[in-house]
Amino acid sequence: MYFSLSRNRDATKRFLDCLSRASVESLSSVDILITPDFVALTGTIEQLKSSNVPVWPGAQDCHWEDDGAFTGEVSPAVLSETGVKIVGVGHAERRRPSATMTRRLPRRRPL
Repeated sequence: MYFSLSRNRDATKRFLDCLSRASVESLSSVDILITPDFVALTGTIEQLKSSNVPVWPGAQDCHWEDDGAFTGEVSPAVLSETGVKIVGVGHAERRRPSATMTRRLPRRRPL
């Protein structure tokens, strides 16, 4: 879902509030992640830090290089510095506009 920045914050808060009411046992058997858009990413990570709910902050995509001038892209190193723990690469929405993206997919690496 794509929200405005304020709606992203509100949705994240509601999500965390809901999860905070769940039992520790029920949360221990699943991995929970949230991958907001890049603009909302740091704010979401701050919300997660102030929560007791074990949620992995993630990014929706990344560039495969750590350094360089890649306008509009975010490097794995920068994402890691911000607190990102997981990146969703290869989403169909990213591959659909261009076959080039499909060829680039294998170049992305784990954080």
